[in-house]
This record gives sequence, structure tokens and C-alpha cells, in this order.
Amino acid sequence: MLSERYQFVATAAGNDTADIYDSPGSNALTASNDTATLTTALGSLTINKFDSVTANKQNATSDTVHMAAAIDFVLSDPGWTSD
Repeated sequence: MLSERYQFVATAAGNDTADIYDSPGSNALTASNDTATLTTALGSLTINKFDSVTANKQNATSDTVHMAAAIDFVLSDPGWTSD
């Protein structure tokens, strides 16, 4: 088990796409405006200004998506549960 938590931020320009993957355990994806933040037991990843984000479920037992506000990007989240 890692004792440190990590935080990463990615910002795009243009027609960029992002593919993100869950980690073992519970994961939460929060989407709002032009930002998506994935929070896992290992840390967080914030994605800004991407045109398309795909959240891939492959490791976790519980993946949830929370839409905090309307989003201005395409979000694909097969297998994730909306809260």
C-alpha cells in the first residue's frame, strides 16, 4: 500500500481526448463545466478542457459518476454508476 497520495492535472487545447482508468477499490468521477476529476485510493487526476473523456472500468468494485454541473465535453462512462 502506498503511503503517499498523488495528484495529477492535465490541460488540453484543441480536439484532444482523454482515456482514464479506475484503480482497485472505490473510485469517484466528478464532472463539471470543462473539468473531470477522478479520485481513487491512490490520489486524483483532474482533466481540463478536453473535448472527449472516456472513463474505463476495469479494476474497481465501485465506480461512481457525479455531475456537479452541466458539462461541455463528451463523457463516456460504461459500467460506472451515476449518483
